[in-house]
Amino acid sequence: MQARQLGSIGTLLLAMVLTAAGATQAQVWPDEYHLNSGVRANLAQIQQLWSEWLVAYELDDSASEEEALEVLVDIPPKMGMKALPELSFGASARAVESARLGDYRRAQRALTAAEQLDPRRPETAFARAAIHRLKGEWWATMVAMVQGYARVLQLPLERRLWFHNFVLWALTTLLLAGCAFVALLMLARGPALFGSLLQVVRRFVPVPIGIAVIILLLLWPLALSAGVLAVALNWSILLWGYCQRSERWVLIVLFLLFGVAPMILDEQRRRVAVDLSPMARATESARLGRLRGHLFSDLQRLAIVLPDSAAVSHLMADQNRRIGQCDQARELYQRVVVMEPENAAAWIDYGSCYFSSGEYDKAIEYYRRGISIDDELAEGHFNVALTYSELYRFAESGRALTRAQRIDSTRVAEWLDQTPRRGAAEVGAGLRRSREIRRDLQDSWVLEDDSAALSSPWRDYLSLPLALAGIVLALVVGGVLPRTHGGTNAPPLVDLGSRWSSLYRILVPGLPELEGGDSLKGVAALVVVIGLLLIPWVGAHGYRIPWGFEPTIHFGWTVLVTGLGLFLLLRWRREAAY
Repeated sequence: MQARQLGSIGTLLLAMVLTAAGATQAQVWPDEYHLNSGVRANLAQIQQLWSEWLVAYELDDSASEEEALEVLVDIPPKMGMKALPELSFGASARAVESARLGDYRRAQRALTAAEQLDPRRPETAFARAAIHRLKGEWWATMVAMVQGYARVLQLPLERRLWFHNFVLWALTTLLLAGCAFVALLMLARGPALFGSLLQVVRRFVPVPIGIAVIILLLLWPLALSAGVLAVALNWSILLWGYCQRSERWVLIVLFLLFGVAPMILDEQRRRVAVDLSPMARATESARLGRLRGHLFSDLQRLAIVLPDSAAVSHLMADQNRRIGQCDQARELYQRVVVMEPENAAAWIDYGSCYFSSGEYDKAIEYYRRGISIDDELAEGHFNVALTYSELYRFAESGRALTRAQRIDSTRVAEWLDQTPRRGAAEVGAGLRRSREIRRDLQDSWVLEDDSAALSSPWRDYLSLPLALAGIVLALVVGGVLPRTHGGTNAPPLVDLGSRWSSLYRILVPGLPELEGGDSLKGVAALVVVIGLLLIPWVGAHGYRIPWGFEPTIHFGWTVLVTGLGLFLLLRWRREAAY
């Protein structure tokens, strides 16, 4: 995506929100999210101020830029929100575009704007790294990149995607390391296996045909969709009788990995599909107070998909209340307390809707209901104190405030500082129910990609019984095949006693350990090497993080080269010590 296109993305998305806001509304869960005139006015002002900032930026009018930005960043707090992510991405893109034109002064102003529009986002740090890179400041580039990746760890969605990528990397590494270990076993035990198989088939067919039959027996799994993995499992079955005890344990683990991998990957794919869905991302944005362009339409879609979810109704109620739409919030809180009568947080925030409209007696009634359920919610006692104060019942107000301060004096002090601007303290528990909502989405989710049509639960869960059957078959085949050519003591295909033995020990992980009878160390060496080789692959082909601004440098190749160099150095030093 070009920088200029990114620069206008916020305007386009917010315009879509305004278009949706003007649509005719339907019943309880209408197709469009209803926004009152006050919210629409705030969104229109955001759009207008962003346009003014863009014009001022193009004209290099720093005073007008600062003036528009100062008003712009004050609008989200009025709506109970904290950030404007698309506008931040647009400002970052403008900064990089200016840096490419050599105007680093304007680029710095745009970066400052991006940081103010959405504080502490990794994309802003990545944009800063891109600018340092254009300036040739490599050390500053690396510092900014590290800062960006460190910020990623503070974000729930990005953390979960990194975890899913780690699981994908670990599972792939273990499976490929197991396949490589079986290949090494075939190098070391293959001659004995081949001799045994030839001894059996030559009883029925001539030797040339028997050799062809053996080759077909060894390689026929290549025709299956599992490919190399199926070949490794086939070889594991045939080699079982020629393996030592520690090697057999490795083969058992490989079979079990083959059995559970489809189930893990299927569950992971479902979780990632939900995490990346607009509905799940909307719940995270609402929780974090990030006013995305499609936030309201995505929340409405969530409500339509999960119409009977108390968590969704609670989230929608909190979101409506925080942006000042108390009429809609009341209806939703009423639905929540009917479904969850013991939801103290909902009762308290329900009461705040009446507080904001001046219906103090009703507000106190609902605050009291919430407190009767959970007496340790400081918000309830503080709001009772606030309401009694409005009614000039100062003695009762003082008692309620004292109770709130005993529960959490720090937060009460913060609320007192913010009271003239924000009014009643909000519990906002519905905004924190994103994990419950994701779980509900996963239960009702249907994958819509083409590959999902080829996959079904029975196929995934059939893999484990097949893996266990493979272990049983290996035991049977290992007991049937005759032992020839020295059995498990057959010489390896590569003679490590030659003058090239040191080179083999350094460059071929797993083989010297296997010949030394230490299978676990051999597998560990394979896991290290294959894991390093797969790191850039996961960065390119794993689950992609939905960056608003892509990192300019990926550290995968750096980790690969550095890690592989250290690994070979350690093996060289170990070999030199012999």
